[in-house]
Order: sequence, then structure tokens, then C-alpha cells
Amino acid sequence: MIEQHLIDLKQQGLTIEKQIDQITALYEDSFKKSCVCVCSALAGEFHGLPQEVQTELKLLIEVTISGYTKMFKDAQKRSELDPSLNANALSSLLYATLQGSLNVARASNHHVLLDSIRLFKRLLQNR
Repeated sequence: MIEQHLIDLKQQGLTIEKQIDQITALYEDSFKKSCVCVCSALAGEFHGLPQEVQTELKLLIEVTISGYTKMFKDAQKRSELDPSLNANALSSLLYATLQGSLNVARASNHHVLLDSIRLFKRLLQNR
């Protein structure tokens, strides 16, 4: 699902900021519907999972982060992001921010997702 969503975002020609907004909207919608992200739900119990599930979970996370990396590299090519920024690190940070914010919001009933993403985007803008 996330792979197709990232492809759709690229085809729309959105800026990196708008792409992040669209990705965040998926997580926000999940929060509003009280849905649980499978990666988030399973990651906390990773070492207790069957090997096959661990493998699939790793793959899903890697595919998602890889998609974010491509998104950031494309933004660097369009001169929207500083080319010296590590796209892989940004991708991992975005993924962790989204997943972590969603978990904190569920556990505390405090919606931190948008605040976290605003801070993430501000960090991207400080060239």
C-alpha cells in the first residue's frame, strides 16, 4: 500500500513538503479510525515473533524506508533539499517519527503526530 501511495505522490509532482503531508495524512487517518499499523504493532514484540513473520516485517519496513529514501533523493535532485543531507537517515527518521508519534498518541491520548511532523519539516528547511 505505501509503495503505491509513494508512486502516486511522485506522479502528482508534489513538493517534498506536500508529499510528507500526504504521508502524514495516512497516519492521521489511522489514528482517527483507531487502526493499528501492523509494523508498529509487531515491532514491539519482534524477537518473540516466528521467523517468517520477522522476515516479512523487516521487508515491509525496508520497503517503506526505501520508498522514503527515493522520495528524499528525488527532492534533492529537484533542489528542494540540501544534497548533503543523508537521504537514508532522513527516511529512517521520518519512519520513526511517524510510527513513534502514532504509538505515543494512542497510549497517551495526546495527538503528537502533527507536532512531530511540523518539527521534522522545520528541520528539513534549515539548510
